[in-house]
Amino acid sequence: VGAGGFADGKTLAAALVLGADGAQMGTRFLATQESDFNQIWKEGVVDAGDRGT
Repeated sequence: VGAGGFADGKTLAAALVLGADGAQMGTRFLATQESDFNQIWKEGVVDAGDRGT
């Protein structure tokens, strides 16, 4: 299972091609409506973009 650095479908597909059976994603789900994180953190993740840190 790959973890970290997945920002889009291409990076996930690359990990699968290289032998990963799946991927662990956390930060990408922080900004969802279902997340209990504070709105300022959600906005920070969205504002950072696909490759932001």
